[in-house]
Amino acid sequence: PVPDADAVISHRYEAPQGPIEIALARIWQELLELERVGRTDHFFELGGHSLMALSLVERLRQQGWALEARAVFANPVLCSLAAIIGDKPCNSPAFARPPNLIPDYFGQSLSNPVIEEFRL
Repeated sequence: PVPDADAVISHRYEAPQGPIEIALARIWQELLELERVGRTDHFFELGGHSLMALSLVERLRQQGWALEARAVFANPVLCSLAAIIGDKPCNSPAFARPPNLIPDYFGQSLSNPVIEEFRL
């Protein structure tokens, strides 16, 4: 049977606060296929894994926020991860990273002519 809400660890719900927490919670909801995510929820306890963490980092980058994948593992609680994101906006001079050419975990592949050539 498909696991239900009792299969994951949950905490008392606290609504996300501020634009970064709210945006991060929405991304988690999409990635983890959950109805709601609170500010004290833990990414991996809710069912996240390393491939989803990479998708999370890419989606945040697309929204203009810088985050290294290791930050998700070091700060898996939504409010602490949001605090890290808030400290490092993508428009800072220290952030210079090429776009991720790995296809999104959920099949939303990024355009890459080299990959497209091999698919033909």
